[in-house]
Amino acid sequence: MKHILYFVLSAFIVTSAQAQVTSISSINVGGSVLSGLSLIAEQNNYGAPEMTFQPTSAYTAGVTFNINWYENLGLQIEGNYGFQGQTYFGTQNRIDVYKYVSLNYVQIPIFFKYTFTNYSRSQIAPDLYFVAGPQFGFLQSVKSEYVVNGSTMSFEEYHNDFAYNPLNQRHPEYTSDLELFNGFDLALASGFGAAFELSDYLILTAESRLTWGISDLNARDWRFPDLRNNYAASRNYVWGLKVGLLATVW
Repeated sequence: MKHILYFVLSAFIVTSAQAQVTSISSINVGGSVLSGLSLIAEQNNYGAPEMTFQPTSAYTAGVTFNINWYENLGLQIEGNYGFQGQTYFGTQNRIDVYKYVSLNYVQIPIFFKYTFTNYSRSQIAPDLYFVAGPQFGFLQSVKSEYVVNGSTMSFEEYHNDFAYNPLNQRHPEYTSDLELFNGFDLALASGFGAAFELSDYLILTAESRLTWGISDLNARDWRFPDLRNNYAASRNYVWGLKVGLLATVW
């Protein structure tokens, strides 16, 4: 974690120093929305039998600040609110069981941006660009619930009254769903997109964005091995299509 922060800070200082001896080509501010799919890899069912993944929607909305140098290099910082999680399905004791996990984050990605095409307002074709960098996520709320044979159960009801725990693992004291997960989520994100100039001061962007987690989602006290007595960290993955509208302010 410290090494990543050091890299980001160093790169930012180098880019800023470079900007002092070169002209800034543009500064853009705007907003964006993303719609896509969410995946929590290596699920943790806290000692109960594991279930299979099902497609789960993910959504993000937020603001974007973009500063460009050399007309090709840039720094992009976003502030987003993300809705993601995972849906699972399984059969236990011949009864259908669904598990729903919803995670809401404030996310701050810091991207280094490279534009492949030359900037020109006379171009009809869009400019193509690539972004990549770390994303810092701060967990805001969690909802974890089970639907057993059509009846909704809370996390506590499911594990106390229904779930079979073959390894007889004892849970820590439970007070809320929020304590099951790590409050900080570090991820790497990248995107490939196109920027369409609607006017001299307005830009429409369309981007394919992929985010893959580095941090273990599970809180330290809630890291339980699977039925083979092996533990693997759970991580967030999100892919989506992102659309933004930026205004050129400089």
